Amino acid sequence: MQDQKVENLLNLALDATLEEREKSLQLNVGYDAEDNTWEVLVKYSGDLRRVLGENVGIVELLNGFAILTVPEGQIDTLTDLEEIEYVEKPKSLFFAVSQGRSASCMNTVQSEFSPLGDPLTGKGVLVACVDSGIDYAHPDFRNPDGSTRILRFWDQSLPGNPPAGYQIGTEFTKEDLDRILLEEEENIIQRMDSLEKRKIICGYHTVINWDKASRGRKVMAIIEVGVTPQRDYGYDKIAKTIARYPEVDTMYLLSGKSEFMCMVYGKSMYDVASFVADKIACIDAVKSTVTLFVLKQYKESGIILEDERKHNGERLVVTP
Repeated sequence: MQDQKVENLLNLALDATLEEREKSLQLNVGYDAEDNTWEVLVKYSGDLRRVLGENVGIVELLNGFAILTVPEGQIDTLTDLEEIEYVEKPKSLFFAVSQGRSASCMNTVQSEFSPLGDPLTGKGVLVACVDSGIDYAHPDFRNPDGSTRILRFWDQSLPGNPPAGYQIGTEFTKEDLDRILLEEEENIIQRMDSLEKRKIICGYHTVINWDKASRGRKVMAIIEVGVTPQRDYGYDKIAKTIARYPEVDTMYLLSGKSEFMCMVYGKSMYDVASFVADKIACIDAVKSTVTLFVLKQYKESGIILEDERKHNGERLVVTP
């Protein structure tokens, strides 16, 4: 069928085999193989419901447009109707962001030199977003009190409660989203509480750069401890004894030359050395200790402690 009322892409899709359409990014868009129906966009005049009957799903839009769900064998009949002016198939959307603010002139109208007078902020303006999906819990969509800024959210991939006049998806109101967000936060709190009680989350720490701390500055040392395992207890009993000392911040069982590695803090090198000699070295099962003082921290817990801005523009020295 080559009808002038039908766009070329829909004509091509109807003439192609199912295998050919499945290999294309566009030809099979809008086709439901299970029901053998096409979803098409039409420009029309008059009363569609009177001429199309019950076999065709109709979603009327504005300005004489509608979305129809039509059995494939009835598309020829559809284009014969005087009420139908044009038929086209839906397209897949491909998203790309490239200098979006600049291309839409937002930088200009939001600056103090806006040609419209006062800079535009968008306050009081409703914005509609058409996208493949959004994170409604994102901070940009939340008010300071945690409630949503979204007035309506239509998820077309989730069947159940479509907006009035439509047949697909589920519409969520602001009240629905606020309730979901509250439930999600409560679930997170309960989950965190459960993880803490089960000792999966054992605590929360502040990362301190002691090189820059003016008060309470501490000396940090890594202590390698060699021990002899005990019958029936292995290394655990010795480890518990050492770990109970408040000076020991972190402790690991290692493979290799030493059995334990301890991170120890003290007010001075003398305090650390005294602690190792008086508390750790005298434990019966301890056979050796090695103390390594930390001279400078560069990174801790994934956080770089150096000020990278100081090194911007520096070049590596190249020796010929």
